[in-house]
Amino acid sequence: RAVSHLPILPPVWAALPEDAVLYSRQSHVIPEDIPLGIASRCSCGAQYDPSKPTASINSTVYTLTTAVRARLEVQMCHMCSSGRRRYIGPDTRDLGLFNYNNRTLFAHALFDEYTSAFTSSETPFVAWVSVVSRRYMSGGGSIAFVSEFIFRTAWFLFAELQALDGDFSCPDCGPHPQDTIWDGVTLAFMRKQQLASLCPPTTIVAEA
Repeated sequence: RAVSHLPILPPVWAALPEDAVLYSRQSHVIPEDIPLGIASRCSCGAQYDPSKPTASINSTVYTLTTAVRARLEVQMCHMCSSGRRRYIGPDTRDLGLFNYNNRTLFAHALFDEYTSAFTSSETPFVAWVSVVSRRYMSGGGSIAFVSEFIFRTAWFLFAELQALDGDFSCPDCGPHPQDTIWDGVTLAFMRKQQLASLCPPTTIVAEA
């Protein structure tokens, strides 16, 4: 799990008028120092204890065009083993940031841009990370973009937090329509599963 855990708004283009306004979408200036708050926690779920000491660590915030350094106020997790050395950190949702592991943070806008690319043209993670990496290089920044593995892991954790409950409802049939049509363009079977016995799930077999 990530350090961020509060519900996150879907992209503007995917939001519904009745969606709750969880926080302001306005652009935020990334502060040099990001403090702990009441919603701070560790990725294990341990909560911030204001009575215990805190420290500051160096972190990197990845945006659409470049990466910047920031200092995060953290607190040693009292539930994780000392060997793991995990910290309780700020949620950063209200800053428009996703706190992956206290060392690496991502702008919501960055993840939303990938979601837009994926839903519009089935853009693979590898290709998109390559595009952003080149954008970072063109900008002349000294910090390279993250690897495809880290971005993919963080994006899925981010997507799990997006507040999409109740959005899947037909205006005519309600939340439980009798018939549905599924788009399989963005899904595929692994090569080892592509056997002669593979058939659509709607196929009626003799043993049924």
